[in-house]
Amino acid sequence: MTSLPISCLLYVSLVSYNLNFAFYRENNLYQDVQTEVKKLIAEAKTYAAEGELYKSIKIFKKAYKIAPTEKILSRIRRVEEAIAAEKSDSDEEDENLGLVELDNGMVIYKKLVERLYPHQACCLNLQFS
Repeated sequence: MTSLPISCLLYVSLVSYNLNFAFYRENNLYQDVQTEVKKLIAEAKTYAAEGELYKSIKIFKKAYKIAPTEKILSRIRRVEEAIAAEKSDSDEEDENLGLVELDNGMVIYKKLVERLYPHQACCLNLQFS
C-alpha cells in the first residue's frame, strides 16, 4: 500500500472544503432569492387587493424577472385583465360622471355606494323611497 504525500492530502481536503462551501453558498443564495420573490409576491398581492393594479403588476414583473414561473406569469395576466376591465368601466363612468342610480331612483356617486355596508345601502333605499 502506498501512502499519498501530505501535500496531496491537503490539496484533496482543500478541494473538498471548497466544493462544500460552494454548494452551501449556492444553496444559501437560492434560498435568499426564493425569500425575495416571496416578499415581492406578497407585496404585489397587497397592492392588488388595495386596487393599486399598476404598482401590483410592476412588482409581479420584477418577481418574474428574478424567478420566471408559470404561476407568476398567470398572476401578471390576471392583473392585466383587471386593468383592462377597469379601463372599460372607467369609460362607462365618464359617460355618467361616476354616478349610479339606486333602486329608488336616487342618484349617488359610485365610489360612495361602493364604500357603504349592505345595511347602509338598504337604509338609503328605504329612507328616500
